[in-house]
Amino acid sequence: MDMIYGNTAGIKRATLWMLEKHVGYTDKTAFVADETLEILCRFTQETGKELSVYIGRSGRVEAFCVGTSVKVEAMNMGKRRGEGSSNKIRVIHTHPNGVARLSDADISALKELRYDCIAAVGVSKAGAKKMQVAYLGGKGVLLVDVDLDALDHAALLEKILEHDKVGQKRGSDETVKVNDRCLLVGLGDAASLYELKRLAETANLQPVGQVEQKRTTVDSTFYVGSGKVDEIAMEAQVKDTGIVIFDAALTAVQHAALTERLGRTVIDRGNLILEIFKRHATTAEGRLQVELARLKYTLPLLVGQGEAMSRQRGGLHAMGGGGETKLETDRRHIRKRIAEITEKLKALEAGRDVRRKKRKQSGVKSVTLLGYTNAGKSTTSTRSRAPTSMRRISSSPRWTASAAASGRPQAPT
Repeated sequence: MDMIYGNTAGIKRATLWMLEKHVGYTDKTAFVADETLEILCRFTQETGKELSVYIGRSGRVEAFCVGTSVKVEAMNMGKRRGEGSSNKIRVIHTHPNGVARLSDADISALKELRYDCIAAVGVSKAGAKKMQVAYLGGKGVLLVDVDLDALDHAALLEKILEHDKVGQKRGSDETVKVNDRCLLVGLGDAASLYELKRLAETANLQPVGQVEQKRTTVDSTFYVGSGKVDEIAMEAQVKDTGIVIFDAALTAVQHAALTERLGRTVIDRGNLILEIFKRHATTAEGRLQVELARLKYTLPLLVGQGEAMSRQRGGLHAMGGGGETKLETDRRHIRKRIAEITEKLKALEAGRDVRRKKRKQSGVKSVTLLGYTNAGKSTTSTRSRAPTSMRRISSSPRWTASAAASGRPQAPT
C-alpha cells in the first residue's frame, strides 16, 4: 500500500487499510492528534510490533512505517534547506513493552536525519499513558517526559520552532566538522582487526567500535551475511559513525551493495592504506604515485549504481547510437588520468637517474632508512649525527601500487 512502509508481512489487510485511510489526515493544532495516537496504540496492541508515524509541519500525516517487536526503521523523509536545518518532519513511534523511553538508536536517528523531534509512546494492554520527546537544538538533545492525559500540544509544537531556529543559527555560524568516527568490520581475526585499528588511527580516523562475524566463507554480495549488515547499520547509527572499514579487499559488487545498504562511506583495507600514503606523501613524485595507485584501485570498483550511472549523454557524435553513459565517461577520464600520471612519473624517474649518476661520480656515500609505518624512521634520521661525508637520501620506504591494492603492505623495495 502507498505510504505504508516497513515490515508489513503477516499484517491483516484490514489493519493496513486502517493506516492507509489515515494518511493525509491533518490537524494543525495538535502535536499528535488523538485519532492518530489511537491508531498507533491499536496497531501495536493487535500486532505486538512497533509503528511510527511521520507528521509534517502542517500537521499532515505523511506516512507510516511498521517495525518488529523491538525496533522500527528510521526513514529519511522531508527536505532540508541547509546543514543546520531540520527536515520539518516529526516522528512518533510506539514501544510494545509499555516503556516510554527513547533508545540510543532513536537519539542517533534524530541527530543523523535531523527530524523536528522524535517521540516514543509506551503501549501496554492497558493502553498508552506516557510519551518521551527528544529535540535537537543548540545545547544538544533535550528530553521531555509527557503525560498523555495532560498533553500540552501548543508547548510541544513551540519547542520545534524554537530548536529549529537555534539549529539554523548554528549551521550558519559554525563550520561543519567531518565525521571521522569509524566502525571496523571483520571475519573474526582478532589480530588482523587490531592491525586495522592501528591503520585507522594512523589515517587520523577515530575507531569507536568493531563488528565481527565467525564464518568460513565470504558472502559474494555483502562480504558478511545479509543479517549482519543490518546489525552493522544499527551499530553505525548508534555510535554516530560516518565511515565503515572492512578488513578485506572488497569487490565492486560488495562495495556498491554495502554503500547502498549502510548509507555511509565504505572503505576496505586497501583504500585505507592508500589514504595513509596520501597523508604522508610530501614530494611531488610521492603524491603522483599515490594518486596513480588510488586510480588503479578505484577503476575496477567503478560499477553502475542505479540510473545515475547508466544515463546516456548525448552530443555531436551521439546521433548514430545510444550515446555514452556516465559510467563509461568516468572510466575514460580515469584511464586518461592514469596515462598522464604515468608519463609524469617516467619523466621524474629519468631526472632521478641523472641525479643518481652525479652522486656516484661525486663519491658521496648514501644511506637509506627502511621500515614499516610509524617505525620511527623520521625520528631516527632527525636525531642522528651522521658525518658530513655521509648523505641521507630517504627515510621513507617505497611501496608498489599492487601491494596497496592487495590490502596488505609488502616488504619495501
